[in-house]
Amino acid sequence: MTPIYTVRKSACRAFTPLRILFIWLIIPLIVIIVRIIQLKCEIIEFYPDKIIQRSGWLSKKEKRSAFTGVMGVSVSLGIMGRLFHYGDVNVDVAGAVVT
Repeated sequence: MTPIYTVRKSACRAFTPLRILFIWLIIPLIVIIVRIIQLKCEIIEFYPDKIIQRSGWLSKKEKRSAFTGVMGVSVSLGIMGRLFHYGDVNVDVAGAVVT
């Protein structure tokens, strides 16, 4: 026996204002979390004759730069930098300062 008429519920009732609000809050949150993971996976190592930059979360990348004449490296951290582990790195070279 086949029915005379079939009714299906509309998908529009799934989009309530509260759910739409949470969609717009969750998507940027996911983007921010992914960006934080990417930034935490980036490492810069300073040696007397070279600088190595390692980055990558899923695929690893390594960039080596020969850097002769490095006189010193200094790191400046503010209050927020101390809490969240970020700051400014100054590389002193003969004749110039590279920031």
